[in-house]
Amino acid sequence: MGQTQDFFKAKKEWSLFKDKILDYYLSPYIPKILSTGKPLVIFDCFAGKGKFDDGEDGSPVIIAEHIKSIVHKNISLRGNIKGVFIEKKYIKDLRRNLSGYPNTEVLEGTFEDNVQEILKTGQNNNIFLYIDPYGIKSLHLDTFYQMQDKHFSSVEILMNFNSRGFLREGCRLLQYEGILTDDEETGDYEIDDEVNTIEKMDAVAGGSYWQNILKNYYSHSTNIYHTEEQFICKYSNKIKDIFKYTVNIPNELPRSRTARYQRCHSGLSGIFLCIPVLSYRTYAPEGFRTSRNDRIRKTVTPMQSIEEFFD
Repeated sequence: MGQTQDFFKAKKEWSLFKDKILDYYLSPYIPKILSTGKPLVIFDCFAGKGKFDDGEDGSPVIIAEHIKSIVHKNISLRGNIKGVFIEKKYIKDLRRNLSGYPNTEVLEGTFEDNVQEILKTGQNNNIFLYIDPYGIKSLHLDTFYQMQDKHFSSVEILMNFNSRGFLREGCRLLQYEGILTDDEETGDYEIDDEVNTIEKMDAVAGGSYWQNILKNYYSHSTNIYHTEEQFICKYSNKIKDIFKYTVNIPNELPRSRTARYQRCHSGLSGIFLCIPVLSYRTYAPEGFRTSRNDRIRKTVTPMQSIEEFFD
């Protein structure tokens, strides 16, 4: 799947783009949520080292900087915000890079290993999950149903889903050879060593519908752009079955109309925080863009009115 063992050697443009969105997202989100008077716990579910070897900050340090800034501005909020960082492979690097940051905790293990730890968080808490996985096999849809069943004060999810990688892996498992080859740079995410199966892909997608979508593509009944649209539309609807307010933002390369990542926001404030990202492309590094707004609107769960957001 185009993975690399040298992911943290230097921060690539896709990672710069994703982390800039995270940074932008947290700036208004944290003060707004803390204004409710209820605690906020931010989980970085695939934390990595915290910093790249070239000195660039990763998502853990970005999150930790936001927490430090909030605590220093208002010491009374020290007990109301916390960052929890989940990592297995680079645990020592992560702890070193987060050393000295207040209100941070590192959990050793994988996201799957620590789902129950996340669920142990008190129901009075607001939960923010940043999910930027190394591959796609860790994102079992059942995990999100468990989050919903817990009835936290609020749950906000910012997830990067490599839809192109999912479809490519599906072709490999279904033995559809010669299609969806690596026609663009794909070495910007860490290697995922776990052996994959069709059953695991079903668990990620929330059903076997993706198999029929790829079957139609392999038989030349549809093109790659329609295939991509079909898959992410059905997947987005699965997420919307769990979280009422969900928006999906496809991010594309200009040389390829096929989306590389689907950025899924689940949560009330996410709908409104996405608007500047959709309207202004200056956040994307040179050579990257977000898809047209009319495509995105098709995937947004409608709300009766803006006032509903504040009820």
